[in-house]
Amino acid sequence: MAFEFIASDRIGPKERRLIRSHVMAGKNAGRPRPSRRKQQNSQHQDNMHGVLAIKASFRESSGMHAETLPNALEHLSKAYKFTQRRLNSSKMTSDQAIAGVTILAIYQLVHGNFGVGLVHFDGLCRMIELRGGLAKLMDHNRALAQKPWRIDLEFALQSGLPMRFSKADVPQRPTNMGPKVIYPAYTKFCEDGASTELICLLSDVKIFTDTLCSIDDTSRLDPIDFSERAFILIHNLIDFAPLQGARSSNATNNLLQLSLLAIMTTALPNYTPDDLRYELLAKLMKGAIEHYFATTIEQCKFLLWSVFAGRVSVLHSDQDTWVIPLLAEIIRRLDIGSWDQLRSILGGYCWVHLFLKQMLGEAGPVGVTWEPTTTPFLFTSTPPTFGLPTYHTQYPNYLHPTQNVPSPNPHRKPLHQTPLPLTPSTCTGKTYIITGGNHGLGLETARHLVLSSATRVILTVRRMSAGEQAKASIESSTGRKGVVELWELDLASFESEKGADLDQRYALSKLVQMYAVRELAAVCPVEHTGVTINTIAPGLVSTGLGNDASKKNQAMFSVLRAIFARTAEQGSRTILYGVVAGRDSHGKMLSGCKIKEHWVPKWMSDEEGKKMQKQIWSELVESMEAHQPGCTSRLSELSM
Repeated sequence: MAFEFIASDRIGPKERRLIRSHVMAGKNAGRPRPSRRKQQNSQHQDNMHGVLAIKASFRESSGMHAETLPNALEHLSKAYKFTQRRLNSSKMTSDQAIAGVTILAIYQLVHGNFGVGLVHFDGLCRMIELRGGLAKLMDHNRALAQKPWRIDLEFALQSGLPMRFSKADVPQRPTNMGPKVIYPAYTKFCEDGASTELICLLSDVKIFTDTLCSIDDTSRLDPIDFSERAFILIHNLIDFAPLQGARSSNATNNLLQLSLLAIMTTALPNYTPDDLRYELLAKLMKGAIEHYFATTIEQCKFLLWSVFAGRVSVLHSDQDTWVIPLLAEIIRRLDIGSWDQLRSILGGYCWVHLFLKQMLGEAGPVGVTWEPTTTPFLFTSTPPTFGLPTYHTQYPNYLHPTQNVPSPNPHRKPLHQTPLPLTPSTCTGKTYIITGGNHGLGLETARHLVLSSATRVILTVRRMSAGEQAKASIESSTGRKGVVELWELDLASFESEKGADLDQRYALSKLVQMYAVRELAAVCPVEHTGVTINTIAPGLVSTGLGNDASKKNQAMFSVLRAIFARTAEQGSRTILYGVVAGRDSHGKMLSGCKIKEHWVPKWMSDEEGKKMQKQIWSELVESMEAHQPGCTSRLSELSM
């Protein structure tokens, strides 16, 4: 057969793919196809060492203070090894390589090594430049591109350096933010010589904070959209006047920019300990407040807002020696006569009302009427008792259940605070049983119950030695002995549980649990039993959960905890709410100290869902009866 030469213009993309397929089929004959999933998992696990290095830098007792611990250094060395391997390959600018260097930069920021972190960031900027710039990376992978942008903002806030990424590299204005406007209430700033650009930024930040104030239990914010809006505002504020160098000679301009930056830092996750966070911004803000008070006191309301904005963000309790007298003087000049009047003034600027709610509660501190002299109580590092008993001195940060006074750092994760529903009157004379009460949520729940005058608090534990430690901790912190009892109870006796696939079964087990509890509530109506049954969702809580998981899951948990998690004490409050909730919570879903039945999807409560619920309950009853005959027959007697 003679050869026939074909012109290349007759070979299209389809023909070329077919030719390559035939060639590779012959070349790879007899070889197994490599697993794409395995390659992807390996790439992600390489970066997990960097995340685990960050996680291992923190002890549970040290809060946000990172330490150079052996386990962290082990993971860090592996992270450097894998990152260097990528940088020496053809994948030097891949998403995985950029993510690896980003994690290394964050590690150094967490440890306060800004010089080393800046070296990593310089390399990161070069990698992004080779990819075509941050804007192009943003189009390709928006979530990944936000991480270097966030680091750029961090260096600008910590050291005062100008932004490395220009305005052309980042989004300028989300479409849902609307056009640039100046609120009529802010025209006074124009009379004081403030920059029109800065007043427009004030209006933009006002829109941002008003959006946060409008979020309710039924709505959700997209985290990437939220971060982008926050980053845009902070970027524009820094670009207006970098923190390092000469400041504006206009006192209003200077204080307004710093106050807006301070408010916006509350939208950023912590990379450094609270007491070291944005020291430069705090120093500049103190000077700007004092200068404005001494020279330009016409706008007392603006100054009041600025002081509050600084105190809930970058000014810490060690600044109260000058903050408190200044607040008292401003309040006296403005003749503020109530908490509501104060809320109204703050709300006229950029303000998240949750800040004040966390300081004062819904209606102000219990037992405290408005007096200018009570203003210092907003910020005292040791909150006043207002005539109520407090926790034992070993737990100075705990407050009595009937108090609603802020912790020393009210700006620290304000959205994770929930009210404490217990009072001695609700717990006196009652007995409570807590499964798994020797650690985490169970331990903090028991501690609150003992302090709230519960007669008996029974902890069911798997190991009595761990239970004795928990009992001693509760008695030491509350000063009440003879209340806590220990029962030995091992709930992990089924052999089938040991071989369960956690990745596939965890979510399914939660669904089965919800179905089971809802059917149990239906089988045992509160009108007949007098017992309220509800389902508790405390949210993501920083406990020991996940410590025995795989390294991949540990890394995932550590990132989620660092950004979103509540403390065990905060998480216990929803459990306590379920303990004292009324009959209207029977069979309902509870979270954030509220009934959240609207969270339950419709497919769980429709006809098919109810059918599934009864089927699951029937199978559970059958299983329980097989292990302990007659254990469920008592339920039918109670419901009659």
